Amino acid sequence: MSPPEADRPPSRGLRATLSALVALAALPLLPEMERAVSLFAVFALGLGAGALVWPGLAPKRWLLVALTLSGIANVFAAYLTLFGHAGVALLLTMSALKPLEVRRDRDLRVGFILVMFIIVTDFLFDQSLSTAVYLAAVLIGAVALTIELSRGGTGRQSRQSLRLALVLTVQAAPLGLILFVLFPRLDAPLWQLDLRQRAATTGMSDWLELGSVSRLIPSDEVAFRVRFDGSAPDPRDLYWRGPVLWQTDGRRWEKRAESERNPSPAPLVEAVGVARYEVTLEPTDQRWLFALDLPVEVPEGATLTSDYQVLVATPLTERRRYRLSSATRYTTGAPTPSERRSALQTPPSATPRLRALAASFSQPDAGPATIVQGALGFFRNQPFYYSLEPPPLGPQAIDQFLFETRRGYCEHFASSFALLMRLAGVPARVVLGYLGGERNPLGDYFSVRQSDAHAWVEVWLDRSGWTRVDPTAVIPPERIERGAAPAWLTREAPVRFRLGEATGAGQRILRSLSQLADSVNAAWHAWVLAYSTERQGALLRSLGLGFIQHYGLIVAAVTGSALFLALLSGLFQWRTERETDPAQRLFTRFCRILARQGVARGRGEGPLDFARRASRLRPDLAPAIESVIDAYLPLRYGRTKDPGRLVILRAGVRRLGRRFTGLAPTAKPLRPTASGPSAHSETAAKSKDPHSG
Repeated sequence: MSPPEADRPPSRGLRATLSALVALAALPLLPEMERAVSLFAVFALGLGAGALVWPGLAPKRWLLVALTLSGIANVFAAYLTLFGHAGVALLLTMSALKPLEVRRDRDLRVGFILVMFIIVTDFLFDQSLSTAVYLAAVLIGAVALTIELSRGGTGRQSRQSLRLALVLTVQAAPLGLILFVLFPRLDAPLWQLDLRQRAATTGMSDWLELGSVSRLIPSDEVAFRVRFDGSAPDPRDLYWRGPVLWQTDGRRWEKRAESERNPSPAPLVEAVGVARYEVTLEPTDQRWLFALDLPVEVPEGATLTSDYQVLVATPLTERRRYRLSSATRYTTGAPTPSERRSALQTPPSATPRLRALAASFSQPDAGPATIVQGALGFFRNQPFYYSLEPPPLGPQAIDQFLFETRRGYCEHFASSFALLMRLAGVPARVVLGYLGGERNPLGDYFSVRQSDAHAWVEVWLDRSGWTRVDPTAVIPPERIERGAAPAWLTREAPVRFRLGEATGAGQRILRSLSQLADSVNAAWHAWVLAYSTERQGALLRSLGLGFIQHYGLIVAAVTGSALFLALLSGLFQWRTERETDPAQRLFTRFCRILARQGVARGRGEGPLDFARRASRLRPDLAPAIESVIDAYLPLRYGRTKDPGRLVILRAGVRRLGRRFTGLAPTAKPLRPTASGPSAHSETAAKSKDPHSG
């Protein structure tokens, strides 16, 4: 007696398939686990692969128990718990061990379930589009494995099983889309559990020291994306404000603690050119939100400090989408006495020649605006060079930069200019952020990248309040060293850091493909990962379904799913009833022609039996019937398909049909009797020689 299907030993091919699926599903998890857990999983998967090639490596039951206990102990030692992040590590460990104990088909089915769980946990750490596509491929492979098991588990129909799995996945996609769009959204998505031990991706800190911003310039990663309501501001106004730095020791600049304790900025005297926009900020592990200079309205849950920083309560460890309004032309209110003192603070280490240089800008009766222009003229006229690889500086960094090396990038120019302004009696502070952005015409948004990192200065002027001054922008283009690659260096078009400018046809094509990929990725984040209750409501309102809310969404989701399943079932039924074999379609038409002439085919009557009976009843049609049957039988039951016979069959059926065109059908069809030769069924005709009836 053969064993039950679930107890049959699986083929080596199916065991290898399970091992490969577990490894592929576990691959995205390995970088997220503690090293000891990842190494154990790799070891277990490698041992399973080795046992497939050399069966002698397959561990005995006692060794499997020891490996299982060791895996649990390894997870506990790495995390000191078995819950949360450790729970995922435990699942990974047990899944990696599962291929080692596969002995029956039911073990393969359990392995399939484990693969499903691993795929779900992968999304707790990474929800990117590339990961989703990758895991979808793994899912199709897992479904193909179960289909192969349902077919007997021989592994001989793996290609057909994979094709069917792909078809089933495509058929299920509309149902998943209906549930995704209509099912009520959670306020906090599952992936916001934040199991990932994520590092900051912007790299920007709330302090500035000569050499810090340069780490960002070589990076082309996206820092945030911006979509404006209406037309975008002028490119020279795209300064994205981040931390504001007040305190300095002559080399390092830091924030002013009082700014966060007093989050009420002075009201703007004037705000012109207000732009409204939406920002999608990548995780920063910092509290500030970047805003177009100067923010006047901030998102809910954020505060605007006295120096116009936009802060939130907790560091951003997940992607954040928010809306703001900013003025591109403005006049700020007067600083407080405390702010003025901070903006004039100078380090005791300022050298005499630094003080002498600052004094040269402040001639008798010279106002702050004249002092600013004098300092900018100094940077413009002296041999300063913009370079991403400046020489190292000693303890007196600013002094050495201004009088000796004269090579640097935005942080060198901003920090030295701010200190000169303070030494000349003009209040000044340094602002960190980003400059510019690349417009993506496919998605109609701007991508601001790490290479757009920038530093500039704000000085206090009586007539305009805090005024932005970018000393880097006055460096003439001919003094830009090769490798810096800014497009322009003028007051009208500030310095732009852009790697790999598209100069040739090939580079332009690559840039277009990059924009397309970024646009698709941005749409994925906007409409899938950030599909919130608000976005769901907006989508339903745009479809005229805004009246559906709360429990109505569940009813709509269930109703839509039921309608789709009914439609799919009807389609399958129609395809089942529809003849797909051209020879069978012609034979069916042949039977209908004879039925109209009083010779109807009996239920279960084989083709040859039917032809013989019809020839006896209608001898005048015997040659035509014989011609049709001689062409049909080899096409229907033969191993090879002769296209010439199909032509003969089609011609014979057409001639027979034309013969009776316009004639009235016989009143009563003649059907076979139970005792007649038609008792041979079509089933018998299929199982035997079709010519035997």
